[in-house]
Amino acid sequence: MKNSNILWLALFSLLIISCGKTTENQITIEKPQHLKMPDFSHINIQLPKVPNYVATEGTAATRGNSIKVYPSSNQLQGIINNAAPGTTLKLMEGMHYEESTIIINHEINLRGEDGATLALGGEMGLLVVDADDVSIKDLSIENIGGSVLGIGVENSEDFEFKRNEMSGFTISIILEQAYKASITESTISGIDDINGLGIVAMNGEKVDIRRNIISGSAFGAWVCDKKGRAYGNEFYGNWMGIILCKVPPGFLPFFSTGNGGADFPCIEWKVKNNNSHDNVWGYIVIDGAKDNFLSNNEGHNNSFVDLELAAETFNLFGETTPGSFTNTVHADDLYYIDCGEGNTVYSGHDAGVPCTD
Repeated sequence: MKNSNILWLALFSLLIISCGKTTENQITIEKPQHLKMPDFSHINIQLPKVPNYVATEGTAATRGNSIKVYPSSNQLQGIINNAAPGTTLKLMEGMHYEESTIIINHEINLRGEDGATLALGGEMGLLVVDADDVSIKDLSIENIGGSVLGIGVENSEDFEFKRNEMSGFTISIILEQAYKASITESTISGIDDINGLGIVAMNGEKVDIRRNIISGSAFGAWVCDKKGRAYGNEFYGNWMGIILCKVPPGFLPFFSTGNGGADFPCIEWKVKNNNSHDNVWGYIVIDGAKDNFLSNNEGHNNSFVDLELAAETFNLFGETTPGSFTNTVHADDLYYIDCGEGNTVYSGHDAGVPCTD
């Protein structure tokens, strides 16, 4: 069994200690002795009650209308509840404060006019549940202090998150049973802490993560399930820019469906044209991730290595974690380590860290 943990962790510690550089929104880790992942299993979030909504014939006739929403405190939930499916809510310039979790449970489009800020304070921030075709665009989204999670999407198809700026959440976005969700052209800034997570695509096939800028988290993007795409993103100042992996059971117990983890590891994702720089790892493929395709990705100033195709390890979540299998990588100019099984790596630079038995 290939295993590079002891050697590369020692090198990793030396690199972190000797690096001596600072980057905006960069995680600081002092003398790490092993892989210590963030742990949210102790967080006891009370799931909010989903408000009742019945689309009557009268409200259905207003489908496609737009409603202007002016800055206020704790008014948005009522407006959402009374809006017909397909309504666009235009949040006007100014602060929209919401101290409780906002729940969207039918098709609604949230749009921000220039200067509109949605300030969230509920434990789960904004939750989309059992609602297809919800979109959130052109907003600044901030944490006013009470939110663990910024945006949660549960059992909802075709969710769209586009051209938003998001900051200050321990976990910015989780997708749970979110088939064909898309997160595009957004800036997501974490909390500059090893317990922070950017985008977590936990369950749901064909997730699309494109042209975002993601910084300041343990994992900039943590992708699982099947046939997703991560194209043209920039990751910097994270512990791991993007990790192709599997969320373990009970790790993110924030939803009413599922077991708090991913049903499948990362399978058949396409990861292309990204720039993952000034992290510790730029790209890491681990925990049963298989048959993924990575090409034309950039990486520089990653303090341990640009790309690792990992072996089986005990360190990731405190239990034996499978390695990576049968992935295809065009490493281009990246420095890489391949300790997995059956991976194919073209071009690139071997980082020179041997895999030991």
